[in-house]
Amino acid sequence: RRIIISASLAQMVAALGMLLVRSDSTVPIAFVSVSLIAGLAAFVAPAAQAAIPNLARNADENQTATALFGAMWGVMAAVGSGLGGLFAWAFKRDASFVANAVSFAVAAGVIALVSIPMQGERKNSGRMRPIADTIEAARFARKDKVVLALLASKTTASIGMGVLGIIVVFAREELNGGDAGSGLLLT
Repeated sequence: RRIIISASLAQMVAALGMLLVRSDSTVPIAFVSVSLIAGLAAFVAPAAQAAIPNLARNADENQTATALFGAMWGVMAAVGSGLGGLFAWAFKRDASFVANAVSFAVAAGVIALVSIPMQGERKNSGRMRPIADTIEAARFARKDKVVLALLASKTTASIGMGVLGIIVVFAREELNGGDAGSGLLLT
């Protein structure tokens, strides 16, 4: 709970940092803000997913919640970016930055309202082995085609989102599309 709330509030501040970008000289603020939002998401998603078994009342509910959580990522990426683009087009850029910050504040508030413990008792599993565990996961994925496909889809989606960022800049700068062009491109 603390990880999700703290990271969401930090993401809120980073989202508001985008309001400070007003000229070429302040563009580095955008890189820092976006990097912080994405970097903190690397803590929020695993913490939220790890909480599911502690929040579910039974095995069926756990399985359903886990599947829905995974599916929501795809919906968020496809629908959320499009709606965000339309919002930016309709209400302008600064309003979209504020709305993004508000969404992080709401997320933190909703998590704060959860009264069920989100973290189970810790079991001492020994020393952490991130490199060995990563190698073991890669070996497992090579043997299981479904796991490999899921990892590949997440990787290619991330690359695609990076390319989309470049396309948005192209639409804005080279085609003189402005905020409207960027917003429509994301739909």
